Amino acid sequence: MDSINSSKKINLTGAILIIISQVVGIGIFFKNGSVFKNNDNNPYGVLASWLLAAIIIMCIALSIVKVANMHQKNCKYEGISKWMNTVIGHRISRFSANIMNLCFYPILGVVLAFFSVEAIFAIFNGYNQPIYLLVITTIGLTILFVSLNFISEKISMKAGVIAGYIKFLPMIICVIACIVIVIKGNNINFFDNSQTQVSVGSFNVLNVLDSLPATLFAFNGYLVVGEMGHKIKDPQKNTGRAIIIAVLIIAGIYIATSLTLIIVGDANGNVLAILNLIFGDNVGPRIMSCVLLFVALGSTISFLMVSFHTITKQIENKDLVGYDKLKRLNNKRHNLGNLVGTSLVLSVWAIIVFVPTLILKTDQPIDIVSNNISLALLILCGIVCSHQFIIMVKKPNSYKTFDIIIAFFAAFFLIGAIGYYSLWAEIVTPILHPGTESNTGVFFTNPNFIMKLNYEAIIYWTFMIGIAAFPFACDGLIKLTNKKYSEKYIWSK
Repeated sequence: MDSINSSKKINLTGAILIIISQVVGIGIFFKNGSVFKNNDNNPYGVLASWLLAAIIIMCIALSIVKVANMHQKNCKYEGISKWMNTVIGHRISRFSANIMNLCFYPILGVVLAFFSVEAIFAIFNGYNQPIYLLVITTIGLTILFVSLNFISEKISMKAGVIAGYIKFLPMIICVIACIVIVIKGNNINFFDNSQTQVSVGSFNVLNVLDSLPATLFAFNGYLVVGEMGHKIKDPQKNTGRAIIIAVLIIAGIYIATSLTLIIVGDANGNVLAILNLIFGDNVGPRIMSCVLLFVALGSTISFLMVSFHTITKQIENKDLVGYDKLKRLNNKRHNLGNLVGTSLVLSVWAIIVFVPTLILKTDQPIDIVSNNISLALLILCGIVCSHQFIIMVKKPNSYKTFDIIIAFFAAFFLIGAIGYYSLWAEIVTPILHPGTESNTGVFFTNPNFIMKLNYEAIIYWTFMIGIAAFPFACDGLIKLTNKKYSEKYIWSK
């Protein structure tokens, strides 16, 4: 494949496809339901929600690309951690690397593997199988994809590029389905209230803001190529280009998909309604499951591939507990220590994620964790963008006015979105309406258990505090288990 040359370097096209493979997935298909619900099915509110998310992500992308093109300090990390080193310093860079490499990518790798398995089972048996069977199958699927990286990095990277191509298939199906429905005369247009059978509310800016967590989640993973700088051909030039081009393509896909759903008139924001109209209620869900399988598997392959590479970097940088033993395993056989290290990290998160899932017999804890770790990434991006803006303001003559404005909006949007969600959605609303049922969950809900907003808020704050403390705990464990470890603590000056 042209996207990967003989020297195992990924060119611009390959980098763009890997980003698309990483980003386009479960978000647009199921988070869209939350967007429709938050906006009371108002079409302008739905489109405005996706457009606002696209603008925010593009501002972040442009701002971070500017950081990536700045003079880079000597740094052993990649991606956002390297960029933090540029605008802030080494300690916060290590803090970020521990979160991204040992939390963000592994958690989403495990979560997306579970969603893939749910789609596989849904094709053959709906959602009637016991949840423990899904967990067991998820473990097997994760082992398969992680082992692929151990066997051949080149094959793994090719799989990531192929997954990028596959991701376009569900979107094409959606558009074709819409055209077929319109030709048949079955279209119901939300823009014309007289044609709809559902309630369509008025446009409300607050509803658009309430949709931000869902829409921003759908853009998750757009910085993936930054974490693979050593694998990208001419990374200084191609990393920034890949991020900007990919974000533009993804934004176009999301807005077009939502517009398709509006034209068809689906009140749930779910592609399943389109497929049911064409193929019937019996065949439509199975086709939808196949579509979900494509997008979920593509994202799973990409996230687990990046997890393997980032954990490998943690071992090389002596930032993982037991790195010395894992390095000795690598000396015995290529990538053996990396395989063991990746497997151990994924196992820890699998236990944390799957134990409550098995106890409660619902995938709501998995969905909540996926949202929370995505917000953690946005917080890191906000730190980079805000510090970059401060640097630019201090030396305004050294930067273009456009770049300063973009940095301001990136920081403003991120701080505003994170603050609004954390304070309003996870503190005020649970206090005012503690018994209200949470809208979380993807496929499996337990009729005997109701996830309430106050439970969700407890999970949110426990998780975020735990993620913030994780790098410090990791440092402490390395110091305790390896007396030769010379790196200073993250909290030390």
